[in-house]
Amino acid sequence: MAAGDFLVIVGPNGAGKTTLVRTLARLARPSSGTVRLSGEDWLSAPAERQVEVGVVSHATFLYDGLSAFENLVFYATLYGVEDPSDRRAGTLSRGQAQRLSIARSALHDPRILLLDEPYAGLDPHAASRLGVALGRLRSAGRAIVLTTHDLARVPAAVTHYLVLVAGKVADAGEWSTLADGEIITKDVRLEARRVENLATMAIFAVLVVVVFVFAGDPTPEDLSRLGPGALWVSLLFAGAIGFQRWFAQEERNGALQGLLLTPVDRGALFIGKWIGATLFLLAIEVVLVPAASMLYDLHLGAVWPKLTLVMVIVTIGYAALGTFFAAIAAHTTAGQLLLPVLLFPLSVPILLSGAGASQQLMTGDGTAYWDWVGLAAAFDVIFGTVCTMTFEYVITE
Repeated sequence: MAAGDFLVIVGPNGAGKTTLVRTLARLARPSSGTVRLSGEDWLSAPAERQVEVGVVSHATFLYDGLSAFENLVFYATLYGVEDPSDRRAGTLSRGQAQRLSIARSALHDPRILLLDEPYAGLDPHAASRLGVALGRLRSAGRAIVLTTHDLARVPAAVTHYLVLVAGKVADAGEWSTLADGEIITKDVRLEARRVENLATMAIFAVLVVVVFVFAGDPTPEDLSRLGPGALWVSLLFAGAIGFQRWFAQEERNGALQGLLLTPVDRGALFIGKWIGATLFLLAIEVVLVPAASMLYDLHLGAVWPKLTLVMVIVTIGYAALGTFFAAIAAHTTAGQLLLPVLLFPLSVPILLSGAGASQQLMTGDGTAYWDWVGLAAAFDVIFGTVCTMTFEYVITE
């Protein structure tokens, strides 16, 4: 860490956050590893250098028999600070004692502040004031390490994050860079290693189209009329299978909870999953559309640019709904049954828009094409906005 860096350490209870802070504060000896401050071994540095570090812990480090002022004077004297309520510390509430402990940790103007769950016991107003104060300290060049399990109270001044699980670093990086791009990359990497999932959904979608052809025994005139509907229905079924698979992998080994422990905005988490689902559905359509054009004798040569536009717009909206409802279904015991019940009815408007626009292209009419495209785009905006804004509430148990 450099001067002015603000590192937040998150993780469940027992992850090792307090142990790490105690080690950095030289209150505990590590079984292995080193701690370096300004390039020197901090663990073996002389006691005089302890003035460079301020610590807030679960313990307040206050003397109950001394007043708040006397506690500050006592520690100021130990730290060499000149002249820093007369209420005894033992009579203070938890929140009052915590505020006094924070003052004790900073009164000697340390280079580094180690804060172990500093928000414990603070009311919202005091917590807000602490966040502002930490931002000022960081702006003044102080390095800050803060542990918490409550990401809602993480100060805006944070620059870096570290996730601890069972005493090991699960993830780390710059606070501002952890966004939806990482989620997309992870999903693409997982699916690339399970290419059979994508192949299975593509084959299933094609088989649905085949069933429609042979079950209806359509005439040549019916083919161009029924083809677009069969195309979108097959995508509807294949997508439902895909959404279940994609969120099932998040549930294994508590991976979804691991994502929720990271300092990623819940809206960004949804957007990452949404974009990933859109990309995989488009990959299925690369196989599905040519197969449907052959089976239904659809001539796409002149209309494929407009058809591609429709496919992308409708797929974006359908992926938003599928991602959202898959997250809800993942928290239930009957998720595989619940997902289609939630997804299919609300998908009808946007899929009808896609079928309407596609049929306009296939029949050569085209008069209402842009009306259908505009309707699909409107649904994209509505579904995307609502799902992004409410995802935080459905993803939390």
